[in-house]
Amino acid sequence: MPDKQPWEQLPKETAQAYEAFALYRSLGAARNLRIVAQKLNKSFTLMGRWSSRHKWAVRVRAYDAAISKEVVADEKDAVLRMNKRHMAESHKLQQLLLQRIDRIRPEILTPSDVARWLDIAVKIERRCMGLDENGTTVSTEVNVAVATEAHIILATKLYPKAISMLNDKQRAELDGYRAQLEAVAAH
Repeated sequence: MPDKQPWEQLPKETAQAYEAFALYRSLGAARNLRIVAQKLNKSFTLMGRWSSRHKWAVRVRAYDAAISKEVVADEKDAVLRMNKRHMAESHKLQQLLLQRIDRIRPEILTPSDVARWLDIAVKIERRCMGLDENGTTVSTEVNVAVATEAHIILATKLYPKAISMLNDKQRAELDGYRAQLEAVAAH
C-alpha cells in the first residue's frame, strides 16, 4: 500500500479535526482559521490547536505543490496535443497549397506576386533553419523535424519561377539559402 499523502487524514487525527483541515485545505488562497471556525461553528482557539497539532500549514503547502505539479503536467500535455493537432492541420494545408502552386503558370504572375511569394518562401525557410529575418541564429540547433519535406518544397518551389526576376544580389542570397537548406536536408 503506497504511503499516505500529507494532506490525507493522519493516524491520530479525529474525523472532526480532519473535516476542519479538509475545509481549510479547500479554501485555497482564502485559507483562514477564523473562516473554518465560523463555517464549522467551532471556536477559533480549537482551530488553532488542531492546526498546530496536525501541522496544517505544512500539509497544505504539500497539497498545493502537488496540485500545482498536476496542473503544470496537464498544461504541458495540452500544449503537446495542440502542437500535434496544429502540425497535422498545417501539413494538410501545405499539401493543398503545394497542389495549387504546381498549377500556377509563372508567366501570369506579376512582379509583385513573385516578390510576395518569394518573401513567404524565404521566411519559411529561415524559420526551418532557426534564423530570424536578419540571418541571426535564433536557436542553437536546426530542428530538422520542423523542416519537413513539405516545408522544404514550399520554401524552394518558386525558386525556378522567380529566379529570372531577381537581381544578382537577391539571386546570390537565395542560392545561399538553398545551399543551407540542402545541407540541413542531407543530415
